[in-house]
Amino acid sequence: MRRITGTEQPGFLFHPMEVVAVEGDTCRARLGELEIPGIRLAAIEGGASGGLLLKPAVGSIVLVADLSCSELRECAVVGYSEIESLTYRHGDTSVEADGNAVSVAAGDMRVKVTAEGVEINGGKQGGLVLAPALRRSLESIRSYCTTMQQAVAAGLSGVGAGAAANGPAGAGIFSERMAAATITLEDLEDKKATH
Repeated sequence: MRRITGTEQPGFLFHPMEVVAVEGDTCRARLGELEIPGIRLAAIEGGASGGLLLKPAVGSIVLVADLSCSELRECAVVGYSEIESLTYRHGDTSVEADGNAVSVAAGDMRVKVTAEGVEINGGKQGGLVLAPALRRSLESIRSYCTTMQQAVAAGLSGVGAGAAANGPAGAGIFSERMAAATITLEDLEDKKATH
């Protein structure tokens, strides 16, 4: 190349290569029959720790810049035919995305979104409460308590003055009033949004 350009200056070369493997922030790619390890996915060494890191799909074609001027010692990917995933880091904030999920982290807070739902901080705290179901469940308890209060009052008044409150007359009236009373507790957990 130097002879063609008529200079003795080294030049950068670009090579299309097939990705064989991805390891951290580097990949291994094939140029003809030669397999080259340690090709950086970020042009700046260590640049993946603070910035954008695109990971190519294995088997895809990447355009590799030979920064060592045709010695294939320092290479970096500068173009992609297919991206498997991406990671963006800035300070204590990161975003990761692939074909199945998107995760966002800021400090100790982490949110993951998939087709199955939203997960907050790993989902270790269980699902978020479904407010409408909680309201219906609490209304059911309130209704049951109101019915029980009325049944006790009716049972006591049915016993009569001076009679034992645990007699058959009071128990019959109480049982009759409570027969239709139920407590309904719905599933209150939204399993698609966990925290």
